[in-house]
Amino acid sequence: GYVNGYIMEKPSGNKGFGYDPVFQPEGFEKTFAEMSSDEKDKLSHRREALDKLKRFLNKLQLYKQNLSSNYKI
Repeated sequence: GYVNGYIMEKPSGNKGFGYDPVFQPEGFEKTFAEMSSDEKDKLSHRREALDKLKRFLNKLQLYKQNLSSNYKI
């Protein structure tokens, strides 16, 4: 996943780690380091990637169920 945003000139906030104090997501007025965990999780590129993986695995499971019901061994 990815998150569009801006690199700020000065760090702001004390939560998070790494680039959080200097990264401001597009459409927001605060950096990741200023956001609550819940706010940040909703925007997280890792969360987006995990959601995509979950959807893929669910589709794969449905495919396997359909395949096994059509071809009983």
